[in-house]
This record gives sequence, structure tokens and C-alpha cells, in this order.
Amino acid sequence: MADVNVKPGPRRLISVQGLRGLAVVVVILVHLHHTEARFVGTPGWLGAWNAVGIAGVDIFLVVSGFVLTYLAIDNFGDVRHVKSYVYARVTRLYPMYMLLTLLLVPVFLVAPTLFGSAEGHQINLWRSIFLVPDVRLPLISVAWTLHHELYFYIVLGVMLLFPQRHLPLMILAWAVVTTVLVIWGQSVPRAEQGAFERIFFNPINYEFVLGMM
Repeated sequence: MADVNVKPGPRRLISVQGLRGLAVVVVILVHLHHTEARFVGTPGWLGAWNAVGIAGVDIFLVVSGFVLTYLAIDNFGDVRHVKSYVYARVTRLYPMYMLLTLLLVPVFLVAPTLFGSAEGHQINLWRSIFLVPDVRLPLISVAWTLHHELYFYIVLGVMLLFPQRHLPLMILAWAVVTTVLVIWGQSVPRAEQGAFERIFFNPINYEFVLGMM
């Protein structure tokens, strides 16, 4: 006999998933443009996608903030859900990311000049493998956004410990904290900021807040 107390899962929002897919395509296009410009020397076939491409990152982070909050909306205050939330985030992100990074490690050891050209080809491998924030880009350079995703995962995980009725206040509190950190970050030269400070001081974190609203 079915358990009548099981909560139905949230409705799948096809339009939001489509928006996320569009953002991914736009980001891919801008990175292909950078690759083409690097090796060909001109925009060529892909044209100048810089202005549009960075918007793809913004859309993706806003959507991420919305989707994860939407999926958890009926589970705030449920410690059991917090455990499953942490497991789901870790298993969704790390296995594939670590596999791809480990596949690139031998390539980096043989030909380090292929990586990190903007930063003197200096890459911290263990930080890259475990996705620990660094002042330099990780081995998979586009994974810098995942540092911000992890920060959001932690913040949302803490919020999940409290009842849903407190959610608006918690979102407001995070927005205020983000504002304080961004203002503080303006007074600290980027060269003097540590790896974690660069995460906390970055105004891109507002995009998760916007998505949660």
C-alpha cells in the first residue's frame, strides 16, 4: 500500500530548464570565440560573443538560485532533507568534475603552457582537483563559477536548517551580508585579496540572491 504521507515532488519547470540550456549554449559560444581568437587571431566564424556570453553566466547563476530554492521549498526545517541535499549536491558536482580534471592532469604535466596562459601557466593541482578556491584559475578555467556555486550550496544548506517561514528574512540577511562584503571588497586591492575573499567580495553572488527571490 502506498504511503499517503509522501510529499509529491515539485513540478518540473520546462521553461526554466530551457533558459538554463540557452545560458549554457551562449557560454559555450563565447568560450569557442576565445579559442578561435587565440589560435586563429581573428573573430572568424563565431564573431564577437563577449558581451552576450558573460550574460549567459549571469542567467545560469540566477536560474541556479531559483531552481535549488524551488526544489527545497517544502523541506526547510527538515534536518533529514539537509543530509540528502548535501549528498545530492556533492554527488552531482564532484564525480564528473574530478574525472575531467584528473584526465587533464597528465596533459598539464606534459604541456603546462596549454593552461593558465593569463596567469603565467601557474596552477595549483590539488586545489583544482578538489575545487578549493584559489587566487589563480583552476585547471579547467571555466570552473571558477563552481566556486561561487559551492558558496551558494553552503549558504542554502544553512538556510535549510530553519523553518520556511524564515526564508524571506534569511534571503534579506544574505543580501545585506553580500552588500557589506562587496563594499568591503572595494577597499581591498584585488592583488591583496585571498582566494576565499575573492569569492565573498564578488558581486556575482547577488545573482543567487536574485534567483532565490
